[in-house]
Amino acid sequence: MAQRLHPYLLAAGVDATAIEAGPALAAVVPLLRERAKTLVEMAAAAKMFYRAPQQAEEKDLDKHLRGNGPLLAAAAAAFAALTDWTVADLHQALQTLAQAHAEGKLGKVAQPLRVAVAGCAVSPPLDQTLAVLGRTETLQRLQYAQSWL
Repeated sequence: MAQRLHPYLLAAGVDATAIEAGPALAAVVPLLRERAKTLVEMAAAAKMFYRAPQQAEEKDLDKHLRGNGPLLAAAAAAFAALTDWTVADLHQALQTLAQAHAEGKLGKVAQPLRVAVAGCAVSPPLDQTLAVLGRTETLQRLQYAQSWL
């Protein structure tokens, strides 16, 4: 499936260099398989792994991100401090952030962070998304998203 997705990503406007430099398609495809009905839909959803958002969708920015600058900063610090960049460690960090910033409500933390790294409120599970994006890309996206506030 991963090899079949490659030409669809190119057709969706993702540069071949970005595909080669980004996460392995074999890591991205399983995250998108259940939500995408066609390779065109999968390519559209996969673009966020190969192209950092330059701006969040306005409705998602207003609903989830505005007023959450302290959360973005805390998340960046928490993620930067992780020894291992695994789904389990990221999930634990998200749980800790939820306890500290959202009365334990993971959705109140996950949605702003999802908008920050994906540019919209829809993505695969956040811990898995962050794991595939990698530490450097995730931290860069969180830092850049602060400029949207």
